[in-house]
Amino acid sequence: MHTKRRTSHIFWGISIFLLGIFAVYHFSKIIDTSTKIDDIRQVTIHMLTCRRHEKDFLARSDTLYAAKHQNAMADLKGASKKLGNLSVVSGLTGNLLNYQRNFKNIIYATQEIGVTQNDGLRNILRSAIHEVEVELKKSDYGDFER
Repeated sequence: MHTKRRTSHIFWGISIFLLGIFAVYHFSKIIDTSTKIDDIRQVTIHMLTCRRHEKDFLARSDTLYAAKHQNAMADLKGASKKLGNLSVVSGLTGNLLNYQRNFKNIIYATQEIGVTQNDGLRNILRSAIHEVEVELKKSDYGDFER
């Protein structure tokens, strides 16, 4: 009777032990999944921050937002690296680089045109028309202010 009882206790002990290992394994998988979801959420937040600074730059042509965008992109790249081996990461990295390159092109083009009327091509155009006005004022036929 003792042998049967001892065997039963050993069986239940081993069963509970294995069940505990199984539970710990699945609990660690749940925590890992939760961490990945949080990492994806962080990437999304950083992407939205980049978009906000991009739109602020486009609306205001202020280089302050270009600098903010650059900092946000660095945060976004760091957050995307935390995603590890998820299948979405390989496409994400290439798309982020394209997005960053295209935004830099927009910044360059905006600066080339001129952020204010005293910068870039806008300044050249403004100076040219002022020179035309000066020459017209010198002539007897160019009094266009009347």
